[in-house]
Amino acid sequence: MIESSIYVYPWDLFDEGFEQSLDTIADLGLSGVNVAAAYHSGKFIAPRSPRRRVHFLEGGVVYFRPSDARFENSRIKPTVSELVAKSDLMGETIARCEQRSLNPVAWVVGTHNTRLASSHVDLAGRNAYGDAYINWLCPSHDDVRHFVRTLVDDLLAQYPFKGVVLESPGYLGFYHDYHHEFFGMSLGPFEQSLLAICFCPGCERAGSQAGIDVAALKNTVKNLIDQKLEEPVIHGKIPVNSLLELLEFVLSQPDFAAYVRKRCELVTNFVSELSQSVHDRSAELYTVGPIFVEPWTLGWVEGIDVRSLSKVVDRFDAPLYSEDPERRMAEAYAITGTKPACRLGAVINVLPPSSQACDDVTSTASVAKNAGFSNVDFYNYGHLPRHRLDWIKEAVRILRS
Repeated sequence: MIESSIYVYPWDLFDEGFEQSLDTIADLGLSGVNVAAAYHSGKFIAPRSPRRRVHFLEGGVVYFRPSDARFENSRIKPTVSELVAKSDLMGETIARCEQRSLNPVAWVVGTHNTRLASSHVDLAGRNAYGDAYINWLCPSHDDVRHFVRTLVDDLLAQYPFKGVVLESPGYLGFYHDYHHEFFGMSLGPFEQSLLAICFCPGCERAGSQAGIDVAALKNTVKNLIDQKLEEPVIHGKIPVNSLLELLEFVLSQPDFAAYVRKRCELVTNFVSELSQSVHDRSAELYTVGPIFVEPWTLGWVEGIDVRSLSKVVDRFDAPLYSEDPERRMAEAYAITGTKPACRLGAVINVLPPSSQACDDVTSTASVAKNAGFSNVDFYNYGHLPRHRLDWIKEAVRILRS
């Protein structure tokens, strides 16, 4: 039977009440809840919240109280949400889920953290020009990997989650929807990908150790970006030419291809270490991604290599977020076609523009079922008006039929 969960924010459970919100989730026929234990910044509309309609998040905080002793030797320290003083959010979620036969899974956002990257700029990602991306920490740094491993281990030491879904274990794409994000030109996948590639000291060192002429590669990338930013090209909704240009560049630049492979190897090794730590706590590790690039075949921009990652995690979850139903189907079968070594899950975004009508949700659920996915999860409880929750109920009915 296909299992299905919903992504949930702890503040939504707290504001609505753990009993009421989890009763609603159980009534949808779902089998689990992915509750955010560590999350990034955001500005959200909360259509059903009894407390507010617009919510600016604390940003880059954790929703449990970490052990000071565990982070004594960690350069990066977690910031605790103000909500933790009012409620044991993780403990309440687990207890109420178990009463309803819902499987509670901890949802942890890893390197995507503006609060921490801004306060540790030397650990942030950097483009070929040396500009720091203060919205994410680069996983090439020992301090960053140590922080994420310690955070997850501390969470599992305190709470009996049987699974952890890890978002953003590696790099971020260029587009992020940061505050007032404006560009005076049209950026296709080619430009976006080159702008996203990290050339921080940690990544440069790893590339050099792999025999790559990183200085020459960085100059090549800078020159190409400068050239593309001057072109009057306007990219359409499906920028085929830009994707083909990117493919041609990767194929013609062996050092770039080697640099990309090294990044993927670094992320896979990091996730492998984390997976062992999670298994030591008698839990499973799932990864979800890529988050900031599409199509999913550009996951290497985020350091995501499905084939390699599938060998070190218990489940790989692929977001089927395209607005085009044909693309969602094509991507679902392309992902299963990689023959991953682990279970494969799908994530359906019930928000627009990914889902405009109930049929978008139910048809994507059918595609995932027919393609052989073992899990289908839905995003996101607090964002959805009541009628969109009903779409999930209909999709779950199809998954269970």
